Amino acid sequence: MKVYKTSVDLRNAILLLETRLEREEEAVKENFEQATSSLAPINLIKSGLRIASDSGDLKHAVFNSSAAMVIGYLFKNFIVGGSINPVKRFVGSMVLVGVNNLISKNPVFIDNASMLIKLVIRKIKVKRAVGSEHTSSD
Repeated sequence: MKVYKTSVDLRNAILLLETRLEREEEAVKENFEQATSSLAPINLIKSGLRIASDSGDLKHAVFNSSAAMVIGYLFKNFIVGGSINPVKRFVGSMVLVGVNNLISKNPVFIDNASMLIKLVIRKIKVKRAVGSEHTSSD
């Protein structure tokens, strides 16, 4: 600790310490405000989504899960249709869950299904093109 011999030196040292204290208080207040704003629920969600969107594996997993749910739902509607039969509806729900699990655990099915859908669409386009050529030449 430094010893001050004159009252002027002591007063100057006190003023320096008071200004330093004010700056440090401002810095603490700013850090506190920044910390509380970053802990707000919406900011936590935003940062979580930002981190999640940067992850390619997560995007792939979400896509696979979504595709599995859609395909399962389509299978259920195909089986149940507009039926009000409770047994048929129960079987449809079991098929929905089974297809979801099967596709979620084996994402290769989604890749194969997408290739099959592309092939079917391509064949439909070719048939339409051939059909339109025959009708326009008549």
